[in-house]
Amino acid sequence: MAGMIARCFIRISFRSMCYELSPSSYASSFLCTNTLLPSTGGWRYFRSSSAILCNQATKTSTMLDQCTNSSVATENSAGLLADLTPEESKRLKVLKLEYDVLYSSGVRVPNVVSDEEWLYLLRQCSSFSSRKKRYVYLFKTEKSIDNQRLKARINQQKQDEKRAHIKQMQKEGQLTFLNSFMLFVQDQTMNRSYQNNLAYAMMNGPHLVFDFSFEHVMSDHELTNLIKQIQQCHGDNKVVREPFHFHFCNLTPGSRTDQKLHRGMQNLDSLPISVTRQNYTDCYPKESLVYLSPNAPTLLKKLDPDDVYIVGGIVDRAVEDPLTFAKAKKENIRTARFPLDKYVKWVQGSKSLTLNQVVNILIDLRRSNDWKEALVKNLPKRKFAETWID
Repeated sequence: MAGMIARCFIRISFRSMCYELSPSSYASSFLCTNTLLPSTGGWRYFRSSSAILCNQATKTSTMLDQCTNSSVATENSAGLLADLTPEESKRLKVLKLEYDVLYSSGVRVPNVVSDEEWLYLLRQCSSFSSRKKRYVYLFKTEKSIDNQRLKARINQQKQDEKRAHIKQMQKEGQLTFLNSFMLFVQDQTMNRSYQNNLAYAMMNGPHLVFDFSFEHVMSDHELTNLIKQIQQCHGDNKVVREPFHFHFCNLTPGSRTDQKLHRGMQNLDSLPISVTRQNYTDCYPKESLVYLSPNAPTLLKKLDPDDVYIVGGIVDRAVEDPLTFAKAKKENIRTARFPLDKYVKWVQGSKSLTLNQVVNILIDLRRSNDWKEALVKNLPKRKFAETWID
């Protein structure tokens, strides 16, 4: 009982300090105390070492100096944060103080918050809980990137040690030969072969169009999932002997999708992939276009080499609207869907497929012209039974 009363008192004290004190006393009160505070990972002590306190005191004093400054944007945020209203600028300073206090109290927040994220926190996260969830998401993303970089450094170090060991053994005469049974093929050679196949598909087809006109119905998280699926599609497509040529249509330069796509595929401009802001009806004859949609009434019996198939650039959602089918009907384009019910006994889950599943089915169908083989190889095993429907 005493512990519960103490925790309740600390919670009340924490909220009163967050919402009733002035910004200066709000920040300094947390830096001058050594009590327990609630955090995402449970009850934990403040970082009480002198080095951390000095670092946080310096950082907080800098933030307080920025609060007294009348300028709207700092040197680091002269781009995205320069056009804020006075009310938004004032609220941004409060948010930065809040972030500083959370950082000093041991809550999981990122070490660096970009101007884009500050703008998102300012305009999209109106409550403290939503901001805290966003901080946790940024913290996990930052740690994931750090872990990837650490693994890359460790692998590079192992490779360097291995090469040095081989050179030393060769110099001492202990290693007379290397592996000649399984010859090593360099990544550069493999990539050159992949690029040649993609370039041939670019000139001679077949073409596969991705429609990126659904950005307005997707959140940032859904756009991130979309880009990951596009990356998987490119990785699976380039390694086959006869790949598709990808054509990204309705991709506006500078849009959220374009920024995330160039961030995920940094060499996009050098890849044999066509990217345009035009609609697919401006790039291909309308009579050759076929929009693949799960809501289409017509079944796709086989792949026609003269047709250009369109895949909607949209991720699966809990409640899916017939967006792709409605757009195709509006543009008077033929539609088709995969014959899942004809070849597969569906057991559970939605029949909406991810982009990489659709592309892999099309690749295997083009190679074998066998729907059963293409579907059973690429559909999730948990969604269908092994019994085929004749």
